[in-house]
Amino acid sequence: MIARLYSNGKLPSSGSGGAAPLRAPVVEQSAGKVSGAWLFRDTRVPVKALFENLEDGATVDQFLKWFPGVTREQVDGVIEFTTASLEPAVGR
Repeated sequence: MIARLYSNGKLPSSGSGGAAPLRAPVVEQSAGKVSGAWLFRDTRVPVKALFENLEDGATVDQFLKWFPGVTREQVDGVIEFTTASLEPAVGR
């Protein structure tokens, strides 16, 4: 699931082992779209909007209703990636 987050086909390298191949990206970044912000793929909805809404007390279901172009799979992918990125790195 984590490898699905990046639109460039690779996970950022942590310096050990390189990058994982992309399967089905859920976010994308382009300098020409919304000032280069990370967006939910095929939308103009910034990923940041998800976290801002959750911080303000919204539920994922509310967010999906307010931003109909975003799918549950995309939200789940972002949340799973964020959760995994907060776990301590093994072997560092």
